[in-house]
Amino acid sequence: MKKVAFMLALMFAIVSCGYSQPKLEVVGGNSYDWGKSYPKDSPLKTKIKIKNAGNDILRIDAVKPTCGCTTAPLDKTELKQGEEATIDVSLNISSYTGSITKSIHIISNDPINKDVYVYLKTNVFRPLIVLPNSSLSKNDMEPNKAATYEFQLKNQGDKPIKITEIAHTPDDVILSIKKDQTIVPNQVVSATAKLTPKQVGNFSGYIRISTDDPNSDNVYINLFGTVKDKNAEQKAPTK
Repeated sequence: MKKVAFMLALMFAIVSCGYSQPKLEVVGGNSYDWGKSYPKDSPLKTKIKIKNAGNDILRIDAVKPTCGCTTAPLDKTELKQGEEATIDVSLNISSYTGSITKSIHIISNDPINKDVYVYLKTNVFRPLIVLPNSSLSKNDMEPNKAATYEFQLKNQGDKPIKITEIAHTPDDVILSIKKDQTIVPNQVVSATAKLTPKQVGNFSGYIRISTDDPNSDNVYINLFGTVKDKNAEQKAPTK
């Protein structure tokens, strides 16, 4: 009888050991959504908790954000059964517009789910946007000849937006939009930036627009171009 009881206990121990394993669980689910956000809110922050839902030691080998805009330090790397750890998440959204999704890759000794991804979501809303985009390029510029960049400003918010300051490089840029100009909701304002490049080569500049909207960050318009001396090219000897 004692032998039978011993064998049963031994079998139970073997079975228990066979099913002893860690299990990584993301508390609250594998995604976090900030909803609507503004560039001024950057960086967005939250805390993601992970838990050992198994019955063996859970070891976190790595926590890897999938982009440089995210940081995610972890407060502990070994969790006993039922223990939790916290990932302090910081997401830089200053250069984004619209819906974005980033992820954090968690690598552990969980035999079933060694690789777990946590998805970070938000919709970055900018009340004042540049159309067609904030980077403008011209490839037919000539030295000492005026060149014109064309763009539009759209107020996609629900309140009037007043331009409070305009800065630009180079200093001789002539803009059709002016300080103190107001753009009402849903209005699209066509604008130009005129400048005269002085020398042959690659050109770059920018326009910075500040407004009175508390939810708006500065609006940047990047200017790029290639300046060529067409007369010199025509006179160049052919080979």
